[in-house]
Amino acid sequence: MIHEMGRFWRRDADGWIKADSNDNSSGDANTVFLIARLDDNKIALISRGNNRFCQRGANNRFRADIDSGVKEVGLIVEKPIIDR
Repeated sequence: MIHEMGRFWRRDADGWIKADSNDNSSGDANTVFLIARLDDNKIALISRGNNRFCQRGANNRFRADIDSGVKEVGLIVEKPIIDR
């Protein structure tokens, strides 16, 4: 689960990722995202709701609609943050 401004990320029926869930139980697969390491500083997110990779879509929003780890799904990790 990914937390943003008091809400958790959720994959909707169209595959778009929205921060609109208050379910923090991991009981809804659409609020669970796995991290796949692509290389030393690149990761990808996989939605457990449909087992598809997330990619950046329209208006800089994420969408879980790619079935393989192609370069378009990679997120670059610049600096790990453990606590703020």
